[in-house]
Amino acid sequence: MITIYWGVNTDFSPEGIRAEAPISILQKISQERIPKDSGLGQQYNRCPAFIDELTNLYGIKSYYDFTLRFGENGEISSDHGREFFDQHVEVRSPNLFDFHQAFFFFTEEPSLEISLLPPYLEDNSVINSTIMVPGKIDIGKYFRSLASAFHMKQNCNEVIFSRKEICFYIRFHTKKKLQFKQFLFTPEIIQLDYLMGSAKNFKYDIMKLDYYYNIFERFNFKKKILKGIKENLCKEVDK
Repeated sequence: MITIYWGVNTDFSPEGIRAEAPISILQKISQERIPKDSGLGQQYNRCPAFIDELTNLYGIKSYYDFTLRFGENGEISSDHGREFFDQHVEVRSPNLFDFHQAFFFFTEEPSLEISLLPPYLEDNSVINSTIMVPGKIDIGKYFRSLASAFHMKQNCNEVIFSRKEICFYIRFHTKKKLQFKQFLFTPEIIQLDYLMGSAKNFKYDIMKLDYYYNIFERFNFKKKILKGIKENLCKEVDK
């Protein structure tokens, strides 16, 4: 079994204290999309292609209720005011945006790749209004937040992030069972994350991920971050 440590940088967004744990999409689809008395459940859950595809695929809910609106002349408005917008939304181009929610995932394993994916099995505003940009990192070699980058679909002028709905998926590239342990960010972890993130600033060349993995290893960030995580694990409580 692999332990996945997860948390939200509450210095960046204090509201992350209410973030919910990752949700198994395999279990969610089996419970929500299949009528209990239809007789389809056994067929669905015995399909090896279905099970293999959804194993260790998890959904992440937004910890904000937040709406972005796009006007005909390119103006952008939201329901939380300019200060919130400037902190959480990055306009990369006229139709490429980041919505920052400071989720972090980390593991003691030497290597474990995860992919950030659009929530393609959901039916909500995020998947219906946006084209999400996927990405992949190794959380055994790197500690960084996940950013939801997206384009707006044609003829869509609004996207709603709801705390009741999944806003993106995470695929853990392993068939081993996972257990999730939440941790609270500390000033020491925040400082280490800031230092590591600064390696990307003020340069013009695009470096491969191995470049950042090597910096992470050279300064022994993993040992330092794991120490901070294990000293600040949250209590496990019933859902």
